[in-house]
Amino acid sequence: MTGLLTIPTEIRLMILENLLVSTYLSAETRHPEVWPFAKDDYLATRDELQPLFPQILRTCKQLYAEGIRLLYSKNRFCIYAPTTADDNTIQFDGLSQTQRFLRGIGTSNAGLIRRLTIGGGGMLQAGQLQESFVLANGLNELAVVSLGPRCKAPYSYMLQYYLNVEAAVKNSSTGLTETSSAIPNGFVPEGISIIYLRFHREGARYKDELEVNLGGTISYFREQVREQEREWKKQGWNLPMMVESTNGVLAFV
Repeated sequence: MTGLLTIPTEIRLMILENLLVSTYLSAETRHPEVWPFAKDDYLATRDELQPLFPQILRTCKQLYAEGIRLLYSKNRFCIYAPTTADDNTIQFDGLSQTQRFLRGIGTSNAGLIRRLTIGGGGMLQAGQLQESFVLANGLNELAVVSLGPRCKAPYSYMLQYYLNVEAAVKNSSTGLTETSSAIPNGFVPEGISIIYLRFHREGARYKDELEVNLGGTISYFREQVREQEREWKKQGWNLPMMVESTNGVLAFV
C-alpha cells in the first residue's frame, strides 16, 4: 500500500478509477452504470455482474479521500425493483430500494451522486413521484434522475401516468424541472417495452434526448381516450366511461 501512495497522483487516480468506475457504458447516455442489488447486494456492473472494488477505500484515509468522489460522481446508479410474475420472486418497490441504498451509503456519500435511475414494478403513482422528487432534492449534486418504468400500454393507462407526473411536478418544490426522454412524449415504437422519463436540473440534459411537453402529451392521450369512448358508443357497447377528477385521479363509472 505504501508503494501505491508514493506513485504520482494522476497514475494513482487512474488505478482508483479502474477499481471504482463501471466499465459498462449505458447505451442511452454512454455513462458508466452501476446496479446496486444486482446480485447479493454487492455493487456490480450490468456487464456479467462484474463487481467494483470499493474495499480499496477502507485501506487508508488518503485513498478514501481520493476515491470516494470517483465512485459516486462518475457512475450512474440504476436501482431497479426486480419483478418476476412467473416465479416466487418478491416484488420490490424501486423507490423503497433507492431509499434503502441511500441510507446504506450515508448522507455525505449520497450527496455526491450525479445520476440516478429509479426503476419499479409498475406505474409510479403521483405520491411515489413526489417522494422521488423529495429524495432527489436532498442530493446536492444530482443533475439527472430517471423515473420509470413506462411501458407500452392502453391510452387510459398512459394518460394516467402522465397525469401522475404532472401532479407530482406541481406539488413538489423540485429543481428537477426539465423533462426529457430518448423517445418523445412516451410514444413507444414496436420492439421497445420500457422507457424512462428524465428530470434534469438546468443544463444537465444529454444531446440525444428530446423534450417532453407534459401538457401536449396529456392532451394527446386524453383525446385518444375520448375517441375510444366515442367508438364504443357507435358500437353500442355499454363500457365504462372515464371520469377525470380535479386531483388528477382517473375513475371509471
